[in-house]
Amino acid sequence: MEKLQFNRPGELSVELVQMTPMIHFQATEKGATLRATEVKPKLDRYLIHAAFHDSKAEYGKYLVGRDPKNDEDNAALDYRLVVVADSGDFESPIDLVIKSQRTDRNGRTKTITTFTGALWDSEKIVQGSMLKRGKTIRLIFRSKHTDLIKIIGEWIDAFFAGENFGQRQSKGFGSFLTWDSSQSLSACLDAFEKHIRQSLWKIPESEGFLDGDNQ
Repeated sequence: MEKLQFNRPGELSVELVQMTPMIHFQATEKGATLRATEVKPKLDRYLIHAAFHDSKAEYGKYLVGRDPKNDEDNAALDYRLVVVADSGDFESPIDLVIKSQRTDRNGRTKTITTFTGALWDSEKIVQGSMLKRGKTIRLIFRSKHTDLIKIIGEWIDAFFAGENFGQRQSKGFGSFLTWDSSQSLSACLDAFEKHIRQSLWKIPESEGFLDGDNQ
């Protein structure tokens, strides 16, 4: 299956492979993965900035209900997102707690964990969700705005190259990548490199990050 499929006007199907485990509040349940309620607001903000240059004159016609009170910080674009996953494609919940020991001034050994999420204390095991090797999930986008669906198709690779999901996403957990099963691994890695460069839309080219000046 190709990673992007325009099934019919106004509908786009995207295939994703999981790169790193996701710390999920439902990790003990088979099939715990990306949630549309987390992906869509992030993608909306990304598109408004990267594709529409923060110009309401460009993205205003795509807002839900085109409400003039729908401000830039809470703007919701008018499309639906469905996440399709097979619970049998996931590994059993995996332990993601990284622990180390240290001795305090009184000679007592303490166990330290790097995870400090509000949902767990340091003595509990934090579990994550991970797709089995070779398995994918599918995202389906639908909208009456066929041109908006095309714009999503143009930017979806860069979006997933630059965003993670779930708890501790800033540490690399919850990484997904658009995937084309008809390509070789090297071709997919080439595509990843290309699109992760596109995802650097927050960094001005004048700073030299895109041409290797700061390597």
